[in-house]
Amino acid sequence: MRLGSIRQSLAGGTTRALGSVHAEAWWKTGFSLGQSHWATVHEQGWRTAMFRLRAAALSRGANAVLNLRYRLAGGGGTLGFLLHGDAVTVPGLDSSAALPCVPWNATIFALAMRAGLVPIGFSVGAIETVDVPFHYDATLAPWGGGETPLLGQWKRQARDAALARLADDPLRAFWTGALAHDEIVSIAVETNNGIITSCRLRAAITQLGYRRLPGTFPLIPTFLAALDGHAARMARHRPLFAEIENGVDVAEEDADLAEKTELLDTAVELAGEERLAGAAAIIGAAIETGAADATGAVGDLLGNIGDLFS
Repeated sequence: MRLGSIRQSLAGGTTRALGSVHAEAWWKTGFSLGQSHWATVHEQGWRTAMFRLRAAALSRGANAVLNLRYRLAGGGGTLGFLLHGDAVTVPGLDSSAALPCVPWNATIFALAMRAGLVPIGFSVGAIETVDVPFHYDATLAPWGGGETPLLGQWKRQARDAALARLADDPLRAFWTGALAHDEIVSIAVETNNGIITSCRLRAAITQLGYRRLPGTFPLIPTFLAALDGHAARMARHRPLFAEIENGVDVAEEDADLAEKTELLDTAVELAGEERLAGAAAIIGAAIETGAADATGAVGDLLGNIGDLFS
């Protein structure tokens, strides 16, 4: 139990601390039908861990979890979603809706409740698409530079798709509003001579949902803005996502790679298993000087195949 939580409980005389609660979910990387495995793992990982944390808090007689902390752990092809917080009882908080699990302390939580607002917790939505856009007749940027509308379009589509996935979060059914919207959109593009050949999009969105207490006055906009600002500043205390960061990564493909690969395959066919080492050495040496020289080497090889293998 954090010392700050104990002080808040004693000073306020209302919120009662019951002890720490912990929950986790571990996922093995692999293949997932229908939805990207990366997206499925993060969505289900956090949702499962949150469900277990609420169950742990309820088993101790709590009606809220405060000072919630998120941690992402991994290793050996696994990814762990870890939650830790303080189980508490808050007078006046009904238990008919989802048990609140938030990173706020008792003071901020009490202020929100006095204004008729009960934070519930973070919901998550994630999406990943891997596209080989043969149907896109567009370059990464216009000749001479300028705006790249295609990347903006992809980013917008990924963000909208992740937001739609967040709407499927079971916790979303208890919301009447949201605070601390945060999003990460990552675009990895491969090009060949400026032409986009493939694109991988990843997007992750989190929102802190809340519900209004019945019979309360409308929220003052300045108070809601201040509360949202406080939640946004606690960015490190929200669901985390692996292998994603905001930005666009553009990689140019090796223009000679396909030709070089084809030449090596030709060498294998010519040499056979017994002659593979000699033929590969000839083609490999030529490839180091460029595909054009490698093509010439294959021609010489074909012209002198009898001498090479005699």
